Amino acid sequence: LAAAQDAHYWTYGYGPIGQLTEGVLVGGVNDLSAVFYNPAACALMDEPRFVFTLNSIELANIDVPGAAGAGLDFDQMVFDVVPAMVAGHVGDHDSTSNHLAFAFLARHDSDFDLGFSAARVSGSTPDASAGFGRFRQRLVEYWVGGTWSRKIGSRVSVGVSPFFTYRGQRNRRSLSVEAATATTSSAAFVGSETEYNHLGLLGKVGVAWRPGRWELGATVTTGSVGLWGSGKAAFNASASGDGLTPVLAASTQDGLDVTYRSPWSVAAGATRRFTNTAVHLS
Repeated sequence: LAAAQDAHYWTYGYGPIGQLTEGVLVGGVNDLSAVFYNPAACALMDEPRFVFTLNSIELANIDVPGAAGAGLDFDQMVFDVVPAMVAGHVGDHDSTSNHLAFAFLARHDSDFDLGFSAARVSGSTPDASAGFGRFRQRLVEYWVGGTWSRKIGSRVSVGVSPFFTYRGQRNRRSLSVEAATATTSSAAFVGSETEYNHLGLLGKVGVAWRPGRWELGATVTTGSVGLWGSGKAAFNASASGDGLTPVLAASTQDGLDVTYRSPWSVAAGATRRFTNTAVHLS
């Protein structure tokens, strides 16, 4: 059992300004990325439009020194194209009415493969050893939902965005080691795989206030409530060698219960607009 904070709120930026500012828009969001940053801001926009955020380019280097032992490092360069957001306003934009919008968000989309290999083989000596290891992970998380917002004053509004969430993850790990001398040989293999799929529900509640050049906002994001989940796990290990009793261990488990929890979050932000500049703080 492990607990962790999984970069739950800051993986991707949404909308042209959100991507450039790393999402520091709780106070001053002025496009339909508000369905994520602050749903209350939708009611204060002059003219909300359909938003299709173009794909983002991800470039990262993953380096894990000593992951499989001394001198056995995992490393990989990741270059990927990741989807972001599709959002749109529903119905007419009347400043005195309820405002509705819809959104699809890609919260996570990663696929990486880390590996290493090591060998000591020489024709001048009968002693030889070799090893190979690999770790593969595929992770996706998508949110689909809508937004309701409404003005409660000339410059103040409230809003809520409920989201259905889907998260799927698959991990594969394998390690193979062989050794040989003039009189003996041995080999060992360990492999495991885990996979789960999870559906959940969460919500974001916000308030927005626009007193002149200042734009202020605050949000609360609930933890997720699980609706459905299923997982499976497989394990296999074997060892053999001269003078050793062969060992084989394996198991497969399917239809496992899955619990995935995301944290509650409280955020506040402010934006100060000048003639040609805006400063955002969250």
